[in-house]
Amino acid sequence: MCLLITAEGKRPSEELLRRAARANSDGAGIAWIEGELVRWEKNVDPEVAIRLAARVPMPFLVHFRWATVGGVNTPLCHPFPVSRGVSTQAAGRARAVLAHNGHWHGWEDHSGAIAARAGVRVPKGPWSDSRAIAWVAHLVGEEALELIDEKVAILDKDGIRRYGTGWHDLSKKGRRLHLSNRSDLSFSGTTSWNYQKGWKSYGATKKGTAKETDADGAKEAQEASTALLDSGSVYDLDDLSVTLDKDLDDLTEEDVNAYILGDTCRIQKGSTD
Repeated sequence: MCLLITAEGKRPSEELLRRAARANSDGAGIAWIEGELVRWEKNVDPEVAIRLAARVPMPFLVHFRWATVGGVNTPLCHPFPVSRGVSTQAAGRARAVLAHNGHWHGWEDHSGAIAARAGVRVPKGPWSDSRAIAWVAHLVGEEALELIDEKVAILDKDGIRRYGTGWHDLSKKGRRLHLSNRSDLSFSGTTSWNYQKGWKSYGATKKGTAKETDADGAKEAQEASTALLDSGSVYDLDDLSVTLDKDLDDLTEEDVNAYILGDTCRIQKGSTD
């Protein structure tokens, strides 16, 4: 599973981008508007992607890949130009580019059948479902994306269009920011916050409510952190960041503890790998 971020007025924080890169380390890519065209750079070092995300004009999209279809393969990093040749070059300009998060089942058969009906040759190079989606969008129009229910974003001179369900909205006061998923970005209660910053440690009950574990020392905090990770329960603090209109780095001990113990605590179940 990859992570796709679209920024239309609100930039993703550096912390969020770094966590995205750690969780999806098979290639980063970014695209933004330059005049009438869209410029893309992909298979860049995460530090490059983070620096670009801090200065390129909005709207832009940034993608961090966790290779599934096509394996770890430099040309298959996102984004792809929505064009006849769906170039796999590391940088370029196009009328529109596309990035994808998910897995389009049966993509070989579907895209092959569309190509046969259109009477076109299959472009050379390695393939993945994401590259195929960009090609299909060119051949039959991006309206086809409504039929496959994959999380896809297209960027052209007119802005960003998102397709598919399950997007996470981190927008604030009209400044739009969307993530294709957040399950790989959640902070564990002690490892990322309480333990490293010397705060109190928290676990989670089986019912999903928070409780203090009374771990004031570093060793006890680390043990509580391990237990929390083993339980598969993590605290997602992006929601708190948006609610308080603060960057993640600016959240205080009081902010986090009130969130964990308050009625608004949202505990996500799932792997933290």
